[in-house]
Amino acid sequence: MWGMERHAPEQDPPGLWICPECGSSFVQHLEAEPIEGRRWRLVLRCPDCEWHAENVHDHEDVLRYDRELEAGEILLARSLHLLESENMAEWAESFRIALRADLVVPADF
Repeated sequence: MWGMERHAPEQDPPGLWICPECGSSFVQHLEAEPIEGRRWRLVLRCPDCEWHAENVHDHEDVLRYDRELEAGEILLARSLHLLESENMAEWAESFRIALRADLVVPADF
């Protein structure tokens, strides 16, 4: 219609775990201090580009950040477990092959 402006819908700002400089999703908090009114003073740092900032954030934003950190921790732990299992399976297979070829001797232990 004439005279009516269309505006793009407002997007939520990126989470605290997203670096505003390089877009990395690995932003870490160096300090966290509660302040009045259910707000937090956070010192944040990006390990990829070394961006850092100190700001005050709402409790809800900090809770979202905390949930994202917990989800990342779970993902890392699962990935580590999978990698360890794969490495152990490869080691066991190599050991089995070495035993069959008489390549393992008492001096190896």
